[in-house]
Amino acid sequence: MENTFANQHYRLLLSGFLSLAVVMGVGRFSYTPIFPYMELDQLLTPFSAGLLATFNYIGYFLGALGARYVPRSEKWLYIGA
Repeated sequence: MENTFANQHYRLLLSGFLSLAVVMGVGRFSYTPIFPYMELDQLLTPFSAGLLATFNYIGYFLGALGARYVPRSEKWLYIGA
């Protein structure tokens, strides 16, 4: 392999993409189906459901902003995952 530096970056990019897809998929597909049942069982009011969704999206946003300041090494990817 003559271009190993580029290959390392592509491997890191692919592993970050796959990690994000797995984590977001688990969160999305486990949280979303139980949400209506929580409302039906009156565990959540429409207001508290809105607050919960708002804090969920704020968490996504802060995570995306915070990812910019993580040192660029593979060990942080594995620690985060």
